[in-house]
Amino acid sequence: MKKRSFVLALLLVFAWAPVLAEYNPPPGTELYYDMYSPVFLAGGDNSDTFESPAADALNPAMSALRQRVTLDLSYLGIIGSAAQPGYGQAVNLGLTLPRPYGVFSTSAHLLTTPYTNPDTGTLFSLNGSFSKDLYPNLLIGLGLSGAIGTNGGFDWALGADLGFLHLAGDLGFMKNFQWGIAVRGLGKGFSPVDNRTPYPPSFTPALGLSFDLVRTENLGLGIRTDLSFPTFQNVRGNIGADFSIKDFFTLRASFPMDLHEWLAGNFRLPSFGLSFRLRTNIKEDVEFLSISERGWNRSEINVHMGAAPLPQGQWVVAGGLNIPLGVIDRNAPGISLGEAEDYISPNLDGVQDSLNFALDIQDERYVMGYRLLVSDDQGQTVREIRNKDERPENEGIKKVIDRLLYVREGIGIPESLRWDGRRDDGTMAADGAYSYVVEAWDDNGNIGRTAGAEVVLDNTQPTISITQPDQQDLIFSPNNDGNKDTLTIQQSGSSEDAWKGVIEDSAANTVAVFEWEDAAPQAFVWDGKNVEGLLVPDGVYRYKVSTTDKAGNATSSELKNIVVSTQATPVKIGIDKSIFSPNRDGKKDTIALRDDIFDNAEPLLKKVMDKGKPIFPPPSLPEIQKTFFDEFQRLENKYKILEAAEKDYPVNI
Repeated sequence: MKKRSFVLALLLVFAWAPVLAEYNPPPGTELYYDMYSPVFLAGGDNSDTFESPAADALNPAMSALRQRVTLDLSYLGIIGSAAQPGYGQAVNLGLTLPRPYGVFSTSAHLLTTPYTNPDTGTLFSLNGSFSKDLYPNLLIGLGLSGAIGTNGGFDWALGADLGFLHLAGDLGFMKNFQWGIAVRGLGKGFSPVDNRTPYPPSFTPALGLSFDLVRTENLGLGIRTDLSFPTFQNVRGNIGADFSIKDFFTLRASFPMDLHEWLAGNFRLPSFGLSFRLRTNIKEDVEFLSISERGWNRSEINVHMGAAPLPQGQWVVAGGLNIPLGVIDRNAPGISLGEAEDYISPNLDGVQDSLNFALDIQDERYVMGYRLLVSDDQGQTVREIRNKDERPENEGIKKVIDRLLYVREGIGIPESLRWDGRRDDGTMAADGAYSYVVEAWDDNGNIGRTAGAEVVLDNTQPTISITQPDQQDLIFSPNNDGNKDTLTIQQSGSSEDAWKGVIEDSAANTVAVFEWEDAAPQAFVWDGKNVEGLLVPDGVYRYKVSTTDKAGNATSSELKNIVVSTQATPVKIGIDKSIFSPNRDGKKDTIALRDDIFDNAEPLLKKVMDKGKPIFPPPSLPEIQKTFFDEFQRLENKYKILEAAEKDYPVNI
């Protein structure tokens, strides 16, 4: 505890050491930062302005979101007055260089004045900074600055700058609200004159904030303000406004304030300026610079002008160019989807169990996330499959360190996406039609979206039922004798796109085909003919019916042991005597007919046997008897045996 208190005391002494000295910088030197850019001269040297690279000298976090190499050049002339004759000037050069791991900025400044107020002498300074977006709405930066010059003597300066910027977004009537804090001049200041406070002042905390009152596609009105405390011994600030039209023309004005100068009787009047934004499109390439390859042939040139009166009657007039090379990526990622199933049945049968499609996403910069959205026919999202840039965005020392070391890159894009038919809660989605889209976004917030596609989820199996008749009803003889010439198959099922029924012989060869489209399978009659219209050979057959719907759901059923028998059954008739006389004399009036039809049972049974093994369960004896009796009746009618028996004369059978 004592150790911590000691360290804290040392920090406080170091922080407040400048306060102990008398605050007396050379007159007018605190307009030093105003001379860095025409934008600062006109609108104020704010700690939350994005005018990179000059802004990094005020707050080193300001360039963290820069995506383009930016060049800056400006010149400011200080026109003397009767009270302060002469001519002063300032020249500024700067460069911003974005990299995946952060943004580097550097700027050089030369200022010279021949006046007693402002009395800056001749001063050359060099600034460098590194900035990074620690989180999407929080920017941080570290800067180093050095200076050499003369003003009654030679001196040098070396210090560090810290800064951050918070992008808060819309807060009530304030649109695009942002605020930043910077601490400048942590080190040795420039003080060539003895007993004078260094300038620019050492250890100067500053707070800036800005917001838009109006921000539309065509018009904008913003408020910018800043407050700084040089060595905690003075209060400086400004309040300004800018009015823009179509992101082409901007008019700026600001009112500066300086408590130290006011107490000395020096009051500055408002400053003003304007800017124009010009687009370029260079047709001819400059090969050694690879202008077209880098996209620099399409750039913009920001022309800045400003003017400000000084307390001693001088005027500062300024002009400059700020040139971001290339254009900001405003294009959404391009998304391509491969062919996908129109129907799925996620029932884990290995057939069309999920929606699958190839995925390809391309962007000019970095793809930061994508998602698959599946919606029902009411437009309600039932499943979101999402991936995004998994940057560490939680609080904590480790997460902050991870963010500092983070290298900007896009996420990996999978080769394909898959939906398994389940909802976000893990339950299976109901049968029906669903639409799906894929969205992707880049680091600029550009969002691409595919056109909606549809998939039908169908987990319902087709149904089929075949009426199973008695075995004797499965035997028929298509020989056109008017007796059991056809076989009727009774069946029913669900209506599907296509049903197919086939009749196969004992070798599984298809002999007949029946089809039903966009309907349920119907009962039908088979006449024993094959697909060529010819009568099939006698034998045992089976009927199979099946379907597979568009979602891959399949079902089938079959009817076995269909027997086709067209060969006449052999019949042998016996008699008890070869001669008889039906004259009713009591002698040989009748003859006894004896059928030997059942003697053929064994040969008939052999016809339905294959190498000693029954092709189908053999018929029962009553069934065989009935078959033979039917055949006997047919033969009896054919040969008119009874009619011959009625004649009154001997019949030789």
